[in-house]
Amino acid sequence: MPVLVFVVICTSFLLFDSSGRGYYNPVFRRIVCHDSGECLHEIGHASDHRMGWISESNEFHQSLFYFTYVDYTLVGNSSHPWTGRILFYPCFFSPCLTEKNPTVWGFGTGWGGGRELYADMLLWSDGKPENMPVEFREYFDWDLVSRLIEKYIER
Repeated sequence: MPVLVFVVICTSFLLFDSSGRGYYNPVFRRIVCHDSGECLHEIGHASDHRMGWISESNEFHQSLFYFTYVDYTLVGNSSHPWTGRILFYPCFFSPCLTEKNPTVWGFGTGWGGGRELYADMLLWSDGKPENMPVEFREYFDWDLVSRLIEKYIER
């Protein structure tokens, strides 16, 4: 009986929102969110998960660096509004883009810069592929994004 109580308590923690903040639970593939911005960010995590955590891939990181380099360096100044957001995103030029940052608390593992940037990119695009820079569109599961927007966001 005590084991059953322990399992119920632990499962309740994973299934129900007690934080007041949005989150994506990859074990249960569950999104908890309270407003459209929060929902888009968490849908971004769901897309990242579906794509095999592509935000941690070398290809995605190379696309980020290429996009900012071309936009900022070759053009002479930043012509795209996302360039500054990406360049000044926490952990963009440091190892925590690919590694968890133990100094910022997260659900047991710390805050992952690359995963958070990926999720915010979906938020910045308002969940629409046409608002996403062409260089990044292939990294998102737009069918999943569309279904989850219908489920979680009233438009």
